[in-house]
Amino acid sequence: MKIKASLFLVAFLAVNITFGQQIDYNKIIIPKNVVEVDFVERLVQLAWQNHPENRMVENEYLMARQDVIISRWSWLDNIRATFNANEYTIDPSLSAGTNFFYPKYNFSFGIDFGMFVGTPAATKKAKINTEIQSSKINLQKVKIRTDVLSRYEEYNYRSEVLKIETDITEDIYAQFLVGEQDFKNGVIEVDDYLKIKSHYYNQVKTKLRSNADYKISKIQLEEMIGVKLEDL
Repeated sequence: MKIKASLFLVAFLAVNITFGQQIDYNKIIIPKNVVEVDFVERLVQLAWQNHPENRMVENEYLMARQDVIISRWSWLDNIRATFNANEYTIDPSLSAGTNFFYPKYNFSFGIDFGMFVGTPAATKKAKINTEIQSSKINLQKVKIRTDVLSRYEEYNYRSEVLKIETDITEDIYAQFLVGEQDFKNGVIEVDDYLKIKSHYYNQVKTKLRSNADYKISKIQLEEMIGVKLEDL
């Protein structure tokens, strides 16, 4: 029983330590002023710097922060003060030989007491929206990193497949040339020659497909980073 209890305690602590870890979102994208990074991290940097969707979420966050400032000072809109004076107060010469009109001045002050509830609530709502927009930035960082790494792996895979298919095509082409010469020399029949030819053409199509897949993967990666790989 003691052994089972100890194992349970270790498992419990491990789970709590694991779930208690906090992600440092500032490290998901290495800052662009850090230049000593490996090639993959450089791709992630470029994607965060150049992809338009990132600017959208950042601007939404900035607008949310402005809404907090506006809501904090919105109570000024609920305060009203007026002042006026009659014409004799403005120009005393008009009152010569006449009676004064009272009151000489009028002043009024008004306040909407609803602001004591509405303004704090609006400010709190604006702060919550700021936190939401900040979370969207963090989510975008994770998404950008995942997309770049995934597309880079796909690009590498397609590049290697193309190399393999190119080597196979060259070997089959050599076999095709031998078969073509054997057919001309009457060593093999037409059916055998057509099989060799068909095998070669099928491999050519396979290589063309691999080449297209490679180029598409390259385009998709460059779409994320905003520059051509050759320029890096």
